Amino acid sequence: MEPSKSGDSVRSAECGERRERNERDARGESGASTAEAMEAAVAMLARRAMSVQRLVQRLRPRFGSQQAAATASRLRDRGLLNDAHYAGAYARDRFERRGYARQRIAEELLARGVDRAIIDLALEEVVDEASERVRAEQVLARFFASAGRDPSKLRDRAAACRHLAGRGYSEELIGDLIGVSL
Repeated sequence: MEPSKSGDSVRSAECGERRERNERDARGESGASTAEAMEAAVAMLARRAMSVQRLVQRLRPRFGSQQAAATASRLRDRGLLNDAHYAGAYARDRFERRGYARQRIAEELLARGVDRAIIDLALEEVVDEASERVRAEQVLARFFASAGRDPSKLRDRAAACRHLAGRGYSEELIGDLIGVSL
């Protein structure tokens, strides 16, 4: 079946619009006002906290790179956008509520565009080696208590290893807690 000419012209028009938008963005002429960009950014932050980089990524398609970066900068200057606060709250939530280890939290924050130095500071405040071990023990106890799992069964211990590894705990700690050498 041959594609319709109207479908081809629609795709061609969309490509042309996208090209024009990219050219305007490169010149810093996104067409949207500073107030609109600020309003959109505040609305996004009201729904969910995010890193500076993530906010810029979300604003860029609608407002262009320069406008997105300028808006993020204004919000940062006003104290409404702060990667250190975001990283601390994120790390605390993932550690306390989800039982994630330092490694998993760091990986997730890096993926969200937070600088490694900020991540390290946030993790130092939230979790240390001793508290990570205690949290791993709690996660493990909850895992075995659910669905009638039996720690004496090899299959259930293997599932517990995968469960802890998925949360970012080290092989050494997992082996120590479960009593197997990995």
